[in-house]
Amino acid sequence: MKYFLDAFRKWNDFKGRATQKEFWVFFGIDFTITLIVKVFQQSYIDHGSPSDLFSLLLIIPISMYVLIAFIPRISITIRRLHDTGKSGLWLLLLFIPFLGWLALLVFLLMPSQNEENKWGRECLDSENKNLEVHIKKDKIKESEHNYKSFDENTEKVDIKSLEKIANEGDVKAQYDLGECYYKGIGVDISYEKAIKWWRKSAVQGNVDAQYNIGLCYYKGEGVDKNTTIAKYWLEKACSNDKKEACKLLENLSLKKKII
Repeated sequence: MKYFLDAFRKWNDFKGRATQKEFWVFFGIDFTITLIVKVFQQSYIDHGSPSDLFSLLLIIPISMYVLIAFIPRISITIRRLHDTGKSGLWLLLLFIPFLGWLALLVFLLMPSQNEENKWGRECLDSENKNLEVHIKKDKIKESEHNYKSFDENTEKVDIKSLEKIANEGDVKAQYDLGECYYKGIGVDISYEKAIKWWRKSAVQGNVDAQYNIGLCYYKGEGVDKNTTIAKYWLEKACSNDKKEACKLLENLSLKKKII
């Protein structure tokens, strides 16, 4: 039911992503309700009468659901297409009978892209994910960090201990490990691994990690240059009062206006 209600809460979101589970749970409940509406409508047509006040009062609100759910249906379908890496314009396949419908069904059944695309990062919509995060946080509260903050001017870093804490879900450790890989502190430089750990930290709200990921996508370091994804992370960092992110966003906006 959560996914069904979420579709109505996000009725005007035509830019995000929706997983298979999110879409098909909504579709299943929506289809069932719509079918019930049709049964009631047909029953009223066949057996109702203008004087049948009870049937009339029942059929009006039920029928209104069909109209209310129209836009949420469109928005969640577009988000599902985005989640597979496809433009929402593919929804126009609905106007091509049979072959178009079949092609659209195939697209909607495709798995999520396990990476960021221009409509955002991969969806984390399952209750298991939320539960996993809470468990990790509880573990961190129970134990003290067994690594020291690293000095950027030295290579004396206990990478194994740092990585162990990072794997347990510690936000700061994940960010620090990303810094190590980015700057080659105690490990060989790897922008890809730096972004990997920064992303884990950024998802949990680390503003510096959000800014660094945006900067990497802006410069094309460790990833293909992508201003759309860069803007996504920079906006997150800016909303968390990261001044450098806000300034870079302003520069991006000015550059776009000049072009």
